[in-house]
Amino acid sequence: MNINLLLLALIAFLAGLAEFVVAGIIPYLAAYFHVTTEQAGLLVTAFAFIFAVAGPVLMMMTSAVKRRTLLISFNLLFIVGNLLSVMSTTYSMIMLSRIVLAVNVSMLVGLAFSLSVKVVRPSFQPRAIGIVLMALSSAMVLGSPIGIFLSSLYSWKILFAGIAGLSVVTFFMTLKYFPAELEVEKLSFKHDMKGLFRKDLLAAHCYSFLFFTGQSVFYIYFSPYLIHEKVSATVISLLFIVFGISGTFGSGLGGLMTEKLGSRRALVILSIVYTIVMAGFLVSSSVSWLLVNTSLLGLVGWSINAPTQSYLIERSEKYASINQTVSTSFVQLGISFGALLGGMILSESASYTLLIMWAVILLTGTAGVALLLFHVSKEKSLP
Repeated sequence: MNINLLLLALIAFLAGLAEFVVAGIIPYLAAYFHVTTEQAGLLVTAFAFIFAVAGPVLMMMTSAVKRRTLLISFNLLFIVGNLLSVMSTTYSMIMLSRIVLAVNVSMLVGLAFSLSVKVVRPSFQPRAIGIVLMALSSAMVLGSPIGIFLSSLYSWKILFAGIAGLSVVTFFMTLKYFPAELEVEKLSFKHDMKGLFRKDLLAAHCYSFLFFTGQSVFYIYFSPYLIHEKVSATVISLLFIVFGISGTFGSGLGGLMTEKLGSRRALVILSIVYTIVMAGFLVSSSVSWLLVNTSLLGLVGWSINAPTQSYLIERSEKYASINQTVSTSFVQLGISFGALLGGMILSESASYTLLIMWAVILLTGTAGVALLLFHVSKEKSLP
């Protein structure tokens, strides 16, 4: 462990917190800005879309800029975005702040992933990615509970003020500790495209999209599903905590599996197990079964990320930065599409059984793509 990896993990945590915290405080935002819940929900939709589009474009445009300079610059803009949220008095202002934050979070997360493998020795790279993922999953675990707790006691604005304050700390840590001499490949737009449009890399991005679509079709509507199954509010809260804690451990597990089995084998095994876990919700909805299955859903689901990111590095270390950013965009698009598809299924059928079946179908396709990676990876990797 070194100070720069810890710094990148902290940056990823704060960036993730800025993203995940809004989902838990939508009712408070709707009340404060006098808008409907659906309009407040658009803050999440806009964030995800901007995140997905901005990351790859900005990574290409800044490929010649020193990574330390980018970290410092986007950290400053991240602080501005959070302060804009604190100062927001209208719905338009909070929407603008979400757009500013989405741009910055997309870059900070991409930089955290790509630089985590540059500040450690090669043998530690998969675990370094796992540590950054653990920071992101921790933000997911803490985001909504912290948001609800502080918003109910004080104001939702204190959340963004706190994130801005901690980001000032990461800003000065970057100035003091982060090395300026890290080599950065200067890539042209043409070369960036070469690093994207290959069968092995496209298959990996397809995998990310399918997996998170399949996951989100059900998970976005997990709470309504539990209410439909007449699970108590206390148990629902417990299940979300269990999911988050398991996800935190899952991020580390994914890194360890990648070290022991290799990225492709880890992806195949985890994809098959995750599909089985998802199908498990068709079997029973007893509290004991839900606790077991939900913990496995978090553990295996978050284990997927480390081998996915490691695979992109293995196939082309030179283009890893842009491909990791594109991968994150496909994750966001998958989450958005999965939420949309799940909503359409429920509006047409009101059947959670059908929802789970669709998730299983999509995840089965994901396992197939994971197997396909063995075939397409026979192609010579890029330098």
